Amino acid sequence: MLDDQTTRNAVLGVLADRRIRKLDFRVATYRIQSHHYRQVADRIREGRVDVAHDARLSDTAEYGPVENTVYLGYIRATHLHQKAHVVHECTHAVCDMLRLNLMDTIVSEAAAYIAQCIFYGADMHPAERRRSSFPDDGRYNSGPIMNSAWRIAHATLLNQEHGRTASGWGVDADYQALEDAIRNSSLYAKKTGRTSVYDGV
Repeated sequence: MLDDQTTRNAVLGVLADRRIRKLDFRVATYRIQSHHYRQVADRIREGRVDVAHDARLSDTAEYGPVENTVYLGYIRATHLHQKAHVVHECTHAVCDMLRLNLMDTIVSEAAAYIAQCIFYGADMHPAERRRSSFPDDGRYNSGPIMNSAWRIAHATLLNQEHGRTASGWGVDADYQALEDAIRNSSLYAKKTGRTSVYDGV
């Protein structure tokens, strides 16, 4: 379908964005790096990872690890928040590609939110990133998940940009707060304690 092709091109466009180079971070015992996203892009071109438009998702996105498919509720990712959502779901595709089948679902979501926030804040000045927990533009229901991920993202970016830490940001308490916020969210209540279905693409 034409919509699926346009959506596929939108995802590939995001994966070619220069801000992807900022995605190098750790969560739990796992490390996610920018070249992993390039590898996902290769798999999309090869047809090993699919991209589909699903209007039921509205302004959100999903990744289906069983069918190896990125689903977007929008046809084109024109706004920053949409592109960041693509990064979130492609992080799940990265985990699937790496066969992280022992990764807890909560850790999987933590990685995706951190990647989403790193991408979102990659072009911001450090002072702008520090102004608030998350610079909500009205398109997010930002709460404890996004706020905790944002603190980790800012610390990660500051270390990349200036080789120094952000005092009090990105500390162990932020990682714990992020995992707790995901665990306590109604979005993930049924997934708590489960391992992810990451069996390779």
